[in-house]
Amino acid sequence: MDLIKQVYQPDDFRQLGHQLVDVLADHLQSAMGGDAQKVLDYQSPEDVFAAWMTDEDTEPLTILKHILTQSIHLHHPGYMGHQVAPPAPLATLAGFMGLFLNNGGAIYEMAPATSALERKEAHYCIDRAIRIMGWGSAGAVLVPVDENFRMRTDLLEEMYLESTRNGVKILGVVGSAPSTSTGIYDDLTEIGLFCRKHDLWFHVDAAHGGPAAFSESYRYLMRGVEMADSLVVDAHKMMMVPALTTLLLFRRPSDSYRTFSQKAEYLWQANDEEWFNYGKRTMECTKLMMSARIFLMIKTYGIGVFGKYVDIVYDLARQMADYVLSCKEFELVVYPDSNIVCFRFVDGHQSELDEINRRIRQQILEKGNFYIVQTTLYGRIWLRVSLMNPATTKQEIMTMLEEVRKIGYGLTGKTDPTIHE
Repeated sequence: MDLIKQVYQPDDFRQLGHQLVDVLADHLQSAMGGDAQKVLDYQSPEDVFAAWMTDEDTEPLTILKHILTQSIHLHHPGYMGHQVAPPAPLATLAGFMGLFLNNGGAIYEMAPATSALERKEAHYCIDRAIRIMGWGSAGAVLVPVDENFRMRTDLLEEMYLESTRNGVKILGVVGSAPSTSTGIYDDLTEIGLFCRKHDLWFHVDAAHGGPAAFSESYRYLMRGVEMADSLVVDAHKMMMVPALTTLLLFRRPSDSYRTFSQKAEYLWQANDEEWFNYGKRTMECTKLMMSARIFLMIKTYGIGVFGKYVDIVYDLARQMADYVLSCKEFELVVYPDSNIVCFRFVDGHQSELDEINRRIRQQILEKGNFYIVQTTLYGRIWLRVSLMNPATTKQEIMTMLEEVRKIGYGLTGKTDPTIHE
């Protein structure tokens, strides 16, 4: 058979697709059911690279199985690491279809279905955006936070006036909902009122916690967002869809056209506002079919599914925080607003605690039963979990903390006290 015809052979695609779905479904059942032994089988980058360089397999399914084996398993209840949700199978299928159709969504003709579903754009982090614009590190005025890592809104007026006196023109204020390191929500109402007073742009970085608005229990955390001029939400963090799926929302739709207004006769004839031609409002000229992932979830399960997900993982974070507070060998940096919890092992010499917690995290990574990360707050090392998996229970939390405790006492040489009940 001609090689190119072989590449596009429907029967081969059908057979491999069925086999791969079976493999992934078995993996899902094993991971979420707690049968899988590890979140990841950690190996050094050099060892993994060497293994792939010497691998001689050519069968697609065998190669795909190898990729699965060497990947971190987000659906495992022990995954408590970065802010990426275990994707819902339905949303994954929508993503698969989008990749197969490969409809670049910059213009309506190339993606009529998802253009009708989508009112979204991609975003960059604030610091990177400022540097891309050529303003450098001085382009942002950093507002201090309080002891709970919440923006000191009482300082906004003073800092605004000082910046103005120094010849700095303030364009807007960015509120976090929540912050990445600690998961704490800023007071969006106070920031919004300040921005209205001074006619400033109010942007809310709700990349992680925006979906709290869908929750009856936690929507109060997003109070004040209605005053925002723009809002960003990463659906792949708290809406159970594959990465990258980002929404950028504007209070006034016309604002979304200003940055990228240009002539491009081969794409469109008029330079006016056309909601269905997304190339006029985004940096990409080729866009993935991201909207189908969210739309299919809403049509199948209802929009309340996102609030239910938020309730489960936010509640779990509070259960973990309550337990950590009851243990003398642990310290909690701040009581969580969201599903991010920062804590550390503290039953050791103060001067050694940073190194001890670094080594605890590394040993947990190498053991592979759990996946947690670390962050730096107050100049000290903290262990950090993002409870993203709705299959994670309090039992997994307790087992993870017991593992942290045992490693910690093993490093200090001190006697491990009886586990708290």
